[in-house]
Amino acid sequence: MPTNIPTRILILAGCGVMVLLILFDVSFDPQFALPAEVELPDADQEGRFHACVGERDAEIHRIAFSTIDNPDVQREYLSAQKALAVADCRALHPERRVAVSRPLRVNLIDLEFRF
Repeated sequence: MPTNIPTRILILAGCGVMVLLILFDVSFDPQFALPAEVELPDADQEGRFHACVGERDAEIHRIAFSTIDNPDVQREYLSAQKALAVADCRALHPERRVAVSRPLRVNLIDLEFRF
C-alpha cells in the first residue's frame, strides 16, 4: 500500500500547530526596526552616579535619624537633602551617551507560554 507523504506531512504540521496553539498564547504584533545608530546612556557612568547617590543617601539617613526627633522634619530634611545629593552626584558624574548600532529587527508573532 503506497503511502502519501505530502498528506502525512500536512497532518503532522497541523498537529504541531495545534500543540503550539494549546501551549502558547499567540498574538500578531508586527514590529520592524531598521538598522540605525542609537545613543544610550553609558552604563558605567550611570552605575557611578547611582553608587554616589546611594552613599550620600545612607549618610543623609544616618544624620536625619540620629539628630532629628520630629518625623515631619525628618521627612522634609530627607527629601530636600536627597534632591541636593542627586544634583551634586549628577554634577560629579554627568550623563554620558554612547552610540550603539542597532541591527535590523523584524517581529511578527509573539508567543507567550500559557502555563
